[in-house]
Amino acid sequence: VEFEFAMSDVALRLKRHGYRGAICGPHGSGKTAMLQALGDQLMEHGLTPLPLFINQDRKHALPKDWRRTIRNARHTDALLLDGYDLLPTWARAWVWFASMRAGAVVVTTHREVRFKTVAKPTPSRVLLNCLLAHLAPSFEDSINPDQLFDQCDGNLRDALRLAYDQYAKRDHTLALKHQPVLAAASA
Repeated sequence: VEFEFAMSDVALRLKRHGYRGAICGPHGSGKTAMLQALGDQLMEHGLTPLPLFINQDRKHALPKDWRRTIRNARHTDALLLDGYDLLPTWARAWVWFASMRAGAVVVTTHREVRFKTVAKPTPSRVLLNCLLAHLAPSFEDSINPDQLFDQCDGNLRDALRLAYDQYAKRDHTLALKHQPVLAAASA
């Protein structure tokens, strides 16, 4: 409930900035998970989330799926771009201008960028608990979030990966069901 309330605040801040903004924070702070949860909130604003993720091996180019999706975005779409600051300068400029037709654009970044910062997640035990409850409610009985937080020195990405690994060892069938959600959150 606390996480959903915070996400509704972020969605309202985003709305005040014309549905264009950034989730800014350090590695492992929960930016990707927050971006995914924000997508749920934006659906309540009548927007269709279009999540796009970049990974380390594609960071020096503008991925084809980004170009195609951004070019075809409509005013009812919310572009959720994870890893925006990993793109080269020319690609970030292209994204900024090409995404003008979209109803919303939210990026994750490690530092301040052209998009107005609408959220700065800070790694905390409370945030990890909320992320686990939001991403995989069935984890709650089998995972100790406080222990995970300490074990990963506050890095939420590592904690989510470890939670998935621990969960997968306990129940392989259910773990396969949650794999796409947690894989995206920990990417």
